[in-house]
Amino acid sequence: MKSFFSRSPVESGGILGRKNGILCRFYADGSTSAEEYRPNVRVLDRVIADWWKEGIAFAGIAHSHPNGVVQLSREDLRYAETILAANPQMEALCFVVAAQRNGAWRLVFYRCWGKRDRALPPHGVALRVFCGKTKKFE
Repeated sequence: MKSFFSRSPVESGGILGRKNGILCRFYADGSTSAEEYRPNVRVLDRVIADWWKEGIAFAGIAHSHPNGVVQLSREDLRYAETILAANPQMEALCFVVAAQRNGAWRLVFYRCWGKRDRALPPHGVALRVFCGKTKKFE
């Protein structure tokens, strides 16, 4: 992911794959914008189908944010809720935000749970930063 985000426009992203509980794949779909990342769902659905044949499950989304903002936006939260609602078999969704500040990139990993949880905020998704700290890379 480092090389992808370091040479991509402000808003870009892709999907994450998981096998045996480990994030093992990242596919950048080529959708980029100066304003927001909009996944190319047709392309990503084909990638997910190919991964499935290899025993790799769709695990989440990784995308960049402008101005070093590492928090998920309201749009991100709504998208996470939509993904979880459409995939009831998923226990959780990994959402990664890549943000650049002062020339250095940071990755923050969020884990999102759907409405099966007891107490949820109004947007319907519970969040936890599950890496503990942000990971910096140059």
